[in-house]
Amino acid sequence: METITDEKLMQQVAKGDLDQLKVLFERHHVHVFNFLNKMTRDRMLSEDMTQEVFYKIMKYRTTYANGRFVAWMFTIARNNLKTYYSRKKERYDSLDEKLLKTIDDGIEASLPNHIFSISIYFLIKSNSLVNGTFLRCVSSVK
Repeated sequence: METITDEKLMQQVAKGDLDQLKVLFERHHVHVFNFLNKMTRDRMLSEDMTQEVFYKIMKYRTTYANGRFVAWMFTIARNNLKTYYSRKKERYDSLDEKLLKTIDDGIEASLPNHIFSISIYFLIKSNSLVNGTFLRCVSSVK
């Protein structure tokens, strides 16, 4: 029995034979998952992203340009990672600014500077201060 290549299967998928996508999924979902899991170190996220990769393969099947299927599939996976981390960074940057404002407001409104300084000292001693947000906040306290 001759095995059909990934490229031929993808050509059939591109023409509308979505049953062939199941074969591609069975062949490659573990490899995609392992790649994503290695990059994210988050099993559940990797499972979700693996499903998203195969959803995008189905969605963009007509854009497949008859190249190496595996390269195309991993390009989709890599782009999903880039999108995920860029959105995550945007969320954290936004949270950093909100946190800074909240801390600034809290310092001015209710915390006497000496209590705040003592709290910061113990946080530094316990190695809890790794985020630049707090370090920027400390440097602004006179």
